[in-house]
Amino acid sequence: MYEDAYLPYQGTGPVPPERLEVSRKTGSNGPYVVYLRDGTILLTRSDFAHQKRFVDWILGKRKSPAEE
Repeated sequence: MYEDAYLPYQGTGPVPPERLEVSRKTGSNGPYVVYLRDGTILLTRSDFAHQKRFVDWILGKRKSPAEE
């Protein structure tokens, strides 16, 4: 994993240790996006805004960069 702090894509505060089970889906978007088994998405703090836009696009919450 990338050496950085990870923050929840949605919500605030740290994710409790008992929920930190990484999904097999992690890795498909590089080390900047981590998917947990409970559906939580974690993004690196150093690139949070960029990765949030990317996840928004993946989830259909944003138009593709080419359309903006």
